[in-house]
Amino acid sequence: MRHIEAKGDHGSAGYSQAIEVSASGRRLIIAGQVGVDADGKLPEDLAGQTRACFRNIFDLLEAADMAPANLVRHVVYATASDKETLKTYRVVRDEMMAGHQMTATFVGVKALAHPRLLIEIEAEAVAE
Repeated sequence: MRHIEAKGDHGSAGYSQAIEVSASGRRLIIAGQVGVDADGKLPEDLAGQTRACFRNIFDLLEAADMAPANLVRHVVYATASDKETLKTYRVVRDEMMAGHQMTATFVGVKALAHPRLLIEIEAEAVAE
């Protein structure tokens, strides 16, 4: 896996612009994970739901004999896309990812599958 930045790139806020992955190996595509924790509880706040999303992703990685360092891509769907929402998301992402960077797309949406859901994250991981 190799991180690639384009000439003149102004830097990214905690994510890679591109990641090159060899064609051999395993690829795990993770469906959108919502902020429901292992006990079936849904935190009321964005930070709590974001942590639960990442924990759910980490559980799936572990089940596939992978780790957070294998993540190469994620797409975030959030019911708000203001500066405070983005800041909260980034703080939790950085905390959960412990310095590992992957490609990222953040999409503001009108609603998710349940009215209390604030965020959903899908991801992709690769391993040799």
